[in-house]
Amino acid sequence: MPKISVIMPIYNTGPQLYKTLMSLLGQKEKDFEVLMIDDCSTDELTISTEQTFSRFDSRFKLFRQDHNLGAAECRNLGIQKSSGLYIIFLDSDDLFHNDLLLSMSNTLDQANADVCVCNLLMLDTSNNETSPIRSKRISGITDRVFSLEELGEDAFSFWMPVPWNKMYKRSFITENNLYFQTLSNCNDFFFGYMSVIKANSIVYCYDERPLVIYHVNNAKQISYQFASRNIFKAFSL
Repeated sequence: MPKISVIMPIYNTGPQLYKTLMSLLGQKEKDFEVLMIDDCSTDELTISTEQTFSRFDSRFKLFRQDHNLGAAECRNLGIQKSSGLYIIFLDSDDLFHNDLLLSMSNTLDQANADVCVCNLLMLDTSNNETSPIRSKRISGITDRVFSLEELGEDAFSFWMPVPWNKMYKRSFITENNLYFQTLSNCNDFFFGYMSVIKANSIVYCYDERPLVIYHVNNAKQISYQFASRNIFKAFSL
């Protein structure tokens, strides 16, 4: 059983996919598996890149959906196929710092928590501007293992409802039946909010460096245009 399962939905990300997979290949922590869930990509570069990595390194496991079902169903399939002690999600055009898997898994090992949160850097690919995003540090609480109740009114200013700056115990996800909803966009909000509500123990990885580089592009911006509508829809299903 690998220590960490990295779950990655893939759909026509072309040249960026190679950089993303290389950021995993360069991780200091070597005990991981990568579940590449291809959502019926048609781009030859995407297909050849994922096939090359799966042939080159047995840790990179390729699964192809029979139909184009969206990122949510890809992540759900990844959860079903995963075997690691911990789970983390990565978009196929984003990057992990080479310390990420080691730092976050060590933090979870030491804390025995359900969820670990880290800093991230948002990169706007239209102008190459960067914005570091750090969760609010709450003295006496977030410098140790904590829960939602302890955060009080700071809970949702601390907790971004996205999966890509968090590492989870796989047993926590499966035992609480957490899943991604198949909405046209913002399908990660339900998972993000329910995970903080269900978590008995949360720990913050205090590394000042952003450990995730999240690329913001036109496609991602469009997918969040109707965020408020879909947040309400997520919790009404």
